[in-house]
Amino acid sequence: MEEKSKLDKEIKETLTKIILPKKITQAHLRKYIRKALANRSWHLLTKLERSLLWLTSKIVPTVKSPTLRKTIQQILLKIELATTRGKALYYGILILIKKLKRIEETVQNLTYTLYLGLSYLNNPPTYRIYG
Repeated sequence: MEEKSKLDKEIKETLTKIILPKKITQAHLRKYIRKALANRSWHLLTKLERSLLWLTSKIVPTVKSPTLRKTIQQILLKIELATTRGKALYYGILILIKKLKRIEETVQNLTYTLYLGLSYLNNPPTYRIYG
């Protein structure tokens, strides 16, 4: 159980580096709010997360505080993991880690990682043996 949570944390840290923008601005936050509303992940967020994201997008031009940046990144990652691309990258990284045991190689070849994740998601549940 502890190994799964450690692996999940490692994958989410890698996804944060890959998917999310390095510098978080108002435009990025508004884009993610629209994305969350479009794919219905807005309702999966808690009221506190929704209000923090909305208020930050209205007031702060660029996020400079490390604490706020980390919290916003966690919220944006939740939104991103609700999309097909986010899920595919998550499972692709999971498969590659189980095969290669190194996370550095997964970052270098994102198209292959995305391909593996999409093929995993398109398999019927009985054939999903990787995760």
